[in-house]
Amino acid sequence: MFSSVQFWSFVRQILLTLGGSLVTKGYIDGGTLEAVVGAIVTLATAGYGLWVRRKAGLVAAVDAMPDKTVISMPSADPIVSAR
Repeated sequence: MFSSVQFWSFVRQILLTLGGSLVTKGYIDGGTLEAVVGAIVTLATAGYGLWVRRKAGLVAAVDAMPDKTVISMPSADPIVSAR
């Protein structure tokens, strides 16, 4: 399968290819295309990073590891403080 770097590089190239047709038709210039594609890839990468690092994503990543060790802790009563 693809690594993360390969995937985002592929997405960037697809966006540049599609944007190239807009440059060719004169709707935008090359500098604008680079800025827009860079912004889209940056925002998508940041969003994906936040999605993967949510609690369920971290648990799933650890669960998928082949050599995992189960660590259990005794349950504790929650501490409640009133202000």
